[in-house]
Amino acid sequence: MLKVVPRESIEIFFSYSQEDSKLRDKLANHLSILKRQKVITDWHEGEISAGQVSADEIEKHLNSARIILLLISSDFLASEKLWQRDVTLAMKRHDAEEACVIPVLLRPCEWKSAQFGGLQALPKNEEAITSWQNQDEAFKEVAKEIREAIEAKSDYISIPRTSKRLFKIPWRSLRTTVFTSVPITLLVIVMRVMGIFEASELLFFNRMMRNQQAENKDSKLLLVEITDDDREYYRSDKNKKKYGSAENGASLPDKVILELLNKLIEKKPRVIGLDISRDFSAKDELAALFKKDTEKSKLLIFVCKFPSGNDKGVAPPGDIPIEQVGLSDLLEESDGVIRRQLITMGTPETTSSKCRNKEKKEMESFSFKVAQKYLAKDNKPYSKPNKDDSFKSGNTVLQPLDSLRQGGYNKKGDSFDGYQILLNYRSLKESGQPSPQNIALKINVQGVLNGLISKDQVEDKIVLIGTPINSFDKKFHTPFSSGGSDPQMWGLYIQAQMVSQLVSAVSDESPRPLLKAGFITDEILLILIGSVVGSILPQLYKQSKYFLFLLGGTYVFCILSFCFICFLFFSLSTKYWIPLFSPTCAFTLSLGGVIILVELQSPKKIKL
Repeated sequence: MLKVVPRESIEIFFSYSQEDSKLRDKLANHLSILKRQKVITDWHEGEISAGQVSADEIEKHLNSARIILLLISSDFLASEKLWQRDVTLAMKRHDAEEACVIPVLLRPCEWKSAQFGGLQALPKNEEAITSWQNQDEAFKEVAKEIREAIEAKSDYISIPRTSKRLFKIPWRSLRTTVFTSVPITLLVIVMRVMGIFEASELLFFNRMMRNQQAENKDSKLLLVEITDDDREYYRSDKNKKKYGSAENGASLPDKVILELLNKLIEKKPRVIGLDISRDFSAKDELAALFKKDTEKSKLLIFVCKFPSGNDKGVAPPGDIPIEQVGLSDLLEESDGVIRRQLITMGTPETTSSKCRNKEKKEMESFSFKVAQKYLAKDNKPYSKPNKDDSFKSGNTVLQPLDSLRQGGYNKKGDSFDGYQILLNYRSLKESGQPSPQNIALKINVQGVLNGLISKDQVEDKIVLIGTPINSFDKKFHTPFSSGGSDPQMWGLYIQAQMVSQLVSAVSDESPRPLLKAGFITDEILLILIGSVVGSILPQLYKQSKYFLFLLGGTYVFCILSFCFICFLFFSLSTKYWIPLFSPTCAFTLSLGGVIILVELQSPKKIKL
């Protein structure tokens, strides 16, 4: 113990009703350590000796005391003598900063409207001492606060102190933190596995996708659209004689398709992807163009579709080698939104489908086939060195969604059928709104055949041909149309987005970032951090609820900002989808849980 000789003892004056004498004595006992250390002296009217004038002695000590304790009860408030004699003079000296008046609540009563009602009373929770289950605990709290009040006036006196450890673990607070954060963390993890947050996370995904910065059109792409005008034009009597009629439900006659492909091939594109369902063989000259192993035919990539449920799927063209066919399947969510891109998928067990690669036992997607064809000329195609590796091209890795990396999804590993990645849409500004619709230059069939497209616009490019019209293509929801003002997108445009993502991540001078999902362990860590912070805050700031709400709001804002930064600005090569709602829920539940737990642990009123 470090002994410090006090310069002057502080006098404490007790003002109380005679009915509360026993309670006053108990409080004096709890202050006895300070008296023994000569930090304080105390006085009350019971110490007036025989022969002394009581009024004079009381006034004398009221004027000399540095701390005046008003021991509040209904009897104290009812005493006119105490009110006129003690309270009036005590408050006069308090206002003049000559003394410190402290109300001590002995018994329950209505005291807030009194002259001293604006002062901080003891105990600090303003529960009268007789209402505590353990009154000694209440007196201890009062004695502690009086000691601290004396310490605050250290210009009057030096307080004897014991040496303290540099680090003191608040075991009670630590216990409350652990008892709250651990079960809350486990609860939120169970809620996350059950998929309770998935719908909210996907809506937040849409919002972040719409908030991406606008980009330029992809100059490596050209979209050739078979429009309603094209169909009407080539079905006219004049053109029927020249081209014949479309067969097998095709959108255009084979002769028109032949002329279109020849016009495009003349301008030397790297690859032509035909996003046209064509489960029948070509005839005559078109069949010769499709013939296996010709230079022209090697430029062409076609589509087929796996059967699924009641959907019988779409077979590939009969005269095209399966190596030049890719899956057109798009991965719709339960809300109909396309957020994922298929790279490869194992062929279904049914033998009725002709959409299968028997040698590899899996099919590559149409967008991946087209991208690989384009990248092959630059020696940058994606490859898997080993069977279990991810597809890579240089330093670019296509991170597959699985049971460990799934962002805001709650799917199990087998629910991510095939090799899937997140689709990072290229957004352009259309009428002031973000839109992925006009990803590349577009032209219709008549424009190509009438020479409205230059060689520079085709040479060394990716040409995608499709039919964005009803009954030949389908519209899909995207993050821009789900909750946004952008309309649904034709399948052709989504295929273009997928091809653009795969190619731009490798071939651009500044590679366009891929969108990846955080590991489930990262999310669990964020949930734990949210639980711990939510458990600690209400224990640090018990007295200011408004400040506590401010800190809570600041924490939620920081989590929100962190998710946006990882999604929109994390790095030049990669963006991450970090879940928001699970860590926020953990923080909120822990915050509320600790507030309730602290309330339950606070002193209870005695039931009389």
